[in-house]
Amino acid sequence: MIGYRYNPFSKPLAEFLPDELNVLRDVSEGWFIDYKSEPLSPKDFGKHLSAFANQFGGWLFVGIKEGANKSLKAGSFPGIPASDVGAVLVKIREGVSAHVSPSFYFDHRIIDGPVDAIGLEAGRSIIVVAVPEGPNPPFVHSSGKIYRRIADSSEPKAEIDRAVLDAMWRKSDAIRTQLREFILKPTESRLTENTYCHVYLLEDLALSPHRYDLDIQGFKDAMQRDRTAGASMPLDNFHATQDGFIGRHLFNNNPLMDLVALRWWRNGNVRLTIPISPLYVSPERLHADERFRDFVSLMEEVTKLQCRILNLDQWLFAVFALTHRYLDLRDVLGSKEPIYAKVVFSNARSSTPFIAMDSYLKRRETVRYSSCSRYHNYVSSRVRAGFIRFAHRRSAARRIRAGL
Repeated sequence: MIGYRYNPFSKPLAEFLPDELNVLRDVSEGWFIDYKSEPLSPKDFGKHLSAFANQFGGWLFVGIKEGANKSLKAGSFPGIPASDVGAVLVKIREGVSAHVSPSFYFDHRIIDGPVDAIGLEAGRSIIVVAVPEGPNPPFVHSSGKIYRRIADSSEPKAEIDRAVLDAMWRKSDAIRTQLREFILKPTESRLTENTYCHVYLLEDLALSPHRYDLDIQGFKDAMQRDRTAGASMPLDNFHATQDGFIGRHLFNNNPLMDLVALRWWRNGNVRLTIPISPLYVSPERLHADERFRDFVSLMEEVTKLQCRILNLDQWLFAVFALTHRYLDLRDVLGSKEPIYAKVVFSNARSSTPFIAMDSYLKRRETVRYSSCSRYHNYVSSRVRAGFIRFAHRRSAARRIRAGL
């Protein structure tokens, strides 16, 4: 669910009822609303929609006519021919992609007649276009101008005020800096010597504030859903934070320790925290676990076991189990946003990972690297390159989609 500073329906775009368009009779054009009785050209669509993205976001309605006496409120709902809707949507997409740089996100919905409550006849349709506030302004129109919505004006204004333009650039730079610092944050922690893995599952790379409304009971219900398939781990300890909730796996564990946990922010982002236990070479374990015995023999040839061994079996299970909980939460929220991922191992340098899988042991025989440090640096360079490209290219996060 995309967040908007103003929503005339107080519901997500896909959920308001067609009858609820009636509320627009009391809503004037201005900062957030624009009524058009007829479709625009692609160039003009780009002008009006980029003005919303440059300011606070907003809503464009195609097929709604203003009231009499220049009231600027919705007067009637004649719609446009339903047969023209496809062509108009092409113009809208062309307006954003071909006439605005960089392009930005928008969503739309078609309201088809008949809708008696607003007088929309059969064979007629209204197009609702919702534009969130753009994270990377300014969005420049193909005319070379930068448009903004201004107060109660129904026409976007070409911005020429240097101070306003500088503020747009600072906002864009601040978001890119925030994202870059988040991605490149050092992985080592001076507060503890224990090894942890943090998996960040992000649907909002702009790291925006509030988006979703969810109470702690709804969060608990999502975290405790019964699962008949796939890995499952109960989260049984919950508390609220200033901007979200945390669920932890407390059962039979010390509550004062760092536990397996899922941290959810109201912008839809999640951090999975998974402590990773070291494995110790002992006669009992070597006798009981054939794969571990083969792994130790292999590592003795390379490192003489001068590094820690990290048990990633439990880590792998926890990643799957917590990811399922995250997907349950997305179902509750109705989120369809793409997911981006960042995986961080803290305090894992000079450690060797172990997974009790034949395919993993065969891979180790081929690669023969001695510790996490080499593997960590290789992964980091690839991840950093992708996210830095996002930070420098302002056409949002499609370029680095992780696609879970």
